[in-house]
Amino acid sequence: MADKKISQLTGATTPLAGTEVLPIVQGGSTVKVSIANVTAGRSVATGPITASVADNGGISIVQSLAGETGFLNFVDSDAGLAGRVKYDHSNNSLQFISNAVEHVRIDSSGNVKNNLGNFIVGTAAKGVSFSENTPAAGMTSQLLNWYEEGTWTPNQGPGLTVVGAFSSNGKYSRIGRLVIASGEVIGATSVACAAAGAITTNLPITVGTVGSGAVTVGNVNQSSTCLAYNTQIYCMTAITATAGINFTVIYIV
Repeated sequence: MADKKISQLTGATTPLAGTEVLPIVQGGSTVKVSIANVTAGRSVATGPITASVADNGGISIVQSLAGETGFLNFVDSDAGLAGRVKYDHSNNSLQFISNAVEHVRIDSSGNVKNNLGNFIVGTAAKGVSFSENTPAAGMTSQLLNWYEEGTWTPNQGPGLTVVGAFSSNGKYSRIGRLVIASGEVIGATSVACAAAGAITTNLPITVGTVGSGAVTVGNVNQSSTCLAYNTQIYCMTAITATAGINFTVIYIV
């Protein structure tokens, strides 16, 4: 057969079957190799790959033996294997692995296990939706979009009578719209609170719906209910002079 330019050849049938052959020089001899064997067992470097698939199509990683584990590897040219996505056939789980450590696992039931990090909400007011649950008739939201906890320093409310130096401490937690705030106000000699007097006026989170709670003293010989309104906590009955007054309120923002 006479030599021809590539431009003179007829077009090949595509897609290729893999059985087509090419001439190569190996060990000083010209031999033939099939298209399927050109890259068999060898890593092939490529640039960015864009795959276009038809409707309901996709890209498959096929193992040579049924039941084998499959990997999608990400390799750093300098440092070697950087991470991989692993499908474990033994338990039908999908794992995300970096530096030989499993970070995240999705099991066959759809459960997600995060071994190292936290679930971080990237947008304010987003969170975990429980919308698949059947709600009560008055439901207005099934989105849990807030959690917070911390400390605060209650100030000296106008209802207190303090003898000696004033000090205080407090803690709070917010879960969704529910806030639990607690604290203690102390007088170096004594502290007392008038009936309906404000123990403190600087709640860390402003009250939306009036809340209530309890007031006690260290020796448990006095107690009262209390009310949370705006940023104040009011002691509903008088607490006579004592070393410290403890309180806890629960309210809705």
